[in-house]
Amino acid sequence: MQPWALLALSSIPAILVLHALRPRRRKVVISTTSVWRDALRERQRGLGFQKLLKDLSLLLLLLLALLISVSLADPRWSMQTSAGRDVVLVLDVSASMQALSHATSTRSRFDALKRQAAQIIDSLADDSRLLLMTSGRAPLLRTGFETDRQHLHLQLDTIRPTDESGRPRVALELALSLIRNREQGRVYFLTDGAFDANIDFHTDQIEYRVVGDRGRNVAITRFDIRPEVGTEDRYQVLLALRNYTDERLNVPATVSIGVTHLLQRSIELAPGAKKTVVMPLRSSRRGPAQANIDIDDDLPSDNQAFAVIGADERLHVLLYSEGNFYLESVLGALPNVTVTRLHTLQTDEYRRRASGYDIVIFDRITPPRLDAGRYLLIDTVAPGLPFRGDGSVPRQSITGRGANALVRQLDLSSVRIDKAQRIVLERNAPGLQRLFWSSDTELALAWLHQDTRLVFVGFSLLDSNFPLQTAFPLFVSESLAWLRPRESRHANTQIQTGEPLPISLPADQLDLTVRTPSGEGLIYTVTNGRVLFDATSQAGIYRYERALTHRYVAVNLTDEHESDISPRARIPAAAQRPAEQASGHHAAIALWPYLMSLALVLLLLEWGVWCWRDRARA
Repeated sequence: MQPWALLALSSIPAILVLHALRPRRRKVVISTTSVWRDALRERQRGLGFQKLLKDLSLLLLLLLALLISVSLADPRWSMQTSAGRDVVLVLDVSASMQALSHATSTRSRFDALKRQAAQIIDSLADDSRLLLMTSGRAPLLRTGFETDRQHLHLQLDTIRPTDESGRPRVALELALSLIRNREQGRVYFLTDGAFDANIDFHTDQIEYRVVGDRGRNVAITRFDIRPEVGTEDRYQVLLALRNYTDERLNVPATVSIGVTHLLQRSIELAPGAKKTVVMPLRSSRRGPAQANIDIDDDLPSDNQAFAVIGADERLHVLLYSEGNFYLESVLGALPNVTVTRLHTLQTDEYRRRASGYDIVIFDRITPPRLDAGRYLLIDTVAPGLPFRGDGSVPRQSITGRGANALVRQLDLSSVRIDKAQRIVLERNAPGLQRLFWSSDTELALAWLHQDTRLVFVGFSLLDSNFPLQTAFPLFVSESLAWLRPRESRHANTQIQTGEPLPISLPADQLDLTVRTPSGEGLIYTVTNGRVLFDATSQAGIYRYERALTHRYVAVNLTDEHESDISPRARIPAAAQRPAEQASGHHAAIALWPYLMSLALVLLLLEWGVWCWRDRARA
């Protein structure tokens, strides 16, 4: 409504003034009326109608001015209506929703949340549509926009809280995008408010429903088991705990494999404090390990965490070679190295096959342009490298050696080479290091560039005595260790809940079965030697097979913010209407289009009156 626009009503007295000032007829005295008698008689027959037409014209103009003035004020008709709307119902399924709720008689906060969600579904208008969405580490659409309440209730019954940390802002951004340009669209966000994210979108389209109250919780926020360098049965256990209560606690903690306890310790925690302890562990056992704290609190899911002891670190090597006894003997003797040898290179299937291996070796077989990865090149140069071959040089001896750790401890003084490639280096090539060289050419190089690591040997092993030296197996071992993908044991075997796990597989493996902590087997089709496994919403140990060996992955919550289950979100001020009142809403209908349409009709009518009167005068 624009009240100031009613000033246009001042046009009505202006019209009246102009009408009063219109020119008057003059009186003329004539000697006889016989000339006008007949004409006057005809005029008097329609005198009343013409007078009406003159008044009607004025009336139409006044009414036209009134309609236009009121239209400029933008009047609206407000009414209560049960017309349908699009509703997005966002349910918080983060780990804190598993906390016990003391304010209600329900078992957990999520039980109270589902009860409110059911009320919102039941309160929908008959022609309203509702979409169910969950908010965990990532938002997930559970339904489309549905009017079938029974179907919505069935889908609601299948939703369970996860062990994931929540990202509510991402979910609400998606929900708002689904009702964009829909004036009557609405988002209901049902949550416990146990997060720090800013969720104020400065819109009245979001209605917040908060369940739960302040809880009592102690959590494991980190758990690692790492081997001591140079040992096979000695480890360091790192365990971090946090006390979210206002009381001092003695928390019993255990680390075990299966039913066997490896460590037991009581950890004292001050109110609101966190503590990290590092404990030595000696064990010859391998496999999934579990840490537990024995505490009665409101969120049991973060009272345990998982790790893997002695994870299989087998290195998978793809060797392209026509045959090399020395190289294959060394590779076969190295522990935890599995070698697949191919005699020829099929370019069309090379990339698909190579993606399932940790390191690819080309021995006297020319490789294609290399993608990101780990490579050992022996007497061959790939296109696109910061060096190239330019012929060959005979009878070379090693005259210099770099400071790189690959060759620092090697005795290369007795190495003789019958023929080597003449190598030309690019100027200022980033990441290129000289390993050893002769007076005529580079004999070995290392290159590190972004996601590519490469070791290059510029001569054939069969044309030298290098394989007969004690330095050779050490050089191969150090090269593989430097080329090994840099994901640590921790990164390979431990991720957070909700985080996707990329798995590389051999090219001949066509499918992958992953066993979840609940024992469910999830089957995936392998594409180009890779699978992106993303069903990690449950904490625990996941198991799969790669190259006929069992692999374990520990999935943990270990999130300090999610384990703080006290409601602390700054919820924007919003109308907190009961769910049963959500079936109707106020509709404000703009009236100016109808008023202007009527004004146009009156304008045409007044123009018609004027035309008729002008024709009558003629």
